[in-house]
Amino acid sequence: MFSYFKSNRRARQIALFSALQFLAVAAVVFAFLYRAYLDTLPGQGRLSACPMHDWVHLYCPGCGGTRAMVALFRGQIVHSLLCNPLSAYIVAGFAVFDVRAAVALVRREERVFHFSIPYFWVMLAIAVLNFVLRNVLLVSIGLDYLGDLAAYWH
Repeated sequence: MFSYFKSNRRARQIALFSALQFLAVAAVVFAFLYRAYLDTLPGQGRLSACPMHDWVHLYCPGCGGTRAMVALFRGQIVHSLLCNPLSAYIVAGFAVFDVRAAVALVRREERVFHFSIPYFWVMLAIAVLNFVLRNVLLVSIGLDYLGDLAAYWH
């Protein structure tokens, strides 16, 4: 069976494409299940999904990501961007990557997966800007859109 994949480039591409689809869906399902599990824990002192949130009382670059994904899937794009703009960017980037790969597979192109280095630099810039801006606004003027940490700072 594995010799078939070694000799057949198209079969490898389809297998990799399928594996990426499965991993993307699994990551989203895991995030929602993990958040649902955290919501079942009793009391006000329960932990969030983020150690930085719980111990340092600041937002990490990923904080608000699950809420952003839920809002995005509900069609609330502005709310999603306010919760965490990185989530919307990753979903849009994955959609573009996914469509390009599917089209390349259908057309039987030699190169199926097109990775873009500038995409990752923009993603890093969004993460850093979101992290810095959100925490500076939280600590300096108490602006906390997510509403989780304002009590610790003001």
